[in-house]
Amino acid sequence: MLITKKKILLAEDNDINRMIAAIVLKSNGYHITEVLDGKEAVAQLGMQPFDLVLMDMQMPFMDGLEATRIIRKHINKKVPIIALTANEIKHEKDRCVQAGMNDFLMKPFDEKDLVSMINKWINKPALS
Repeated sequence: MLITKKKILLAEDNDINRMIAAIVLKSNGYHITEVLDGKEAVAQLGMQPFDLVLMDMQMPFMDGLEATRIIRKHINKKVPIIALTANEIKHEKDRCVQAGMNDFLMKPFDEKDLVSMINKWINKPALS
């Protein structure tokens, strides 16, 4: 198991998707905090720093796009945010970028694709 101190916020309302992602993340040594909707994601980021956010696009109370806009405007402009979605249309990817997300991963995802995507963003030097 890879040991890391990197903290990931996982915002996903689907129990099975959240469980699978949590297993993959924990088995790769990441510390994770799980939330069920965008409001909880915004609240968590307001209370503590994270190295990366995995943000489901469609959640109750506040979707991933709105949560990302709030995070970018009021909380953290630099934390990498990766969209998790079942919609593969280009329009959806454009909406993610416009909201301030850094990247886009299709569900269901393969473990190696998830880890590769996380490593791509979590190990990037911070932009000033």
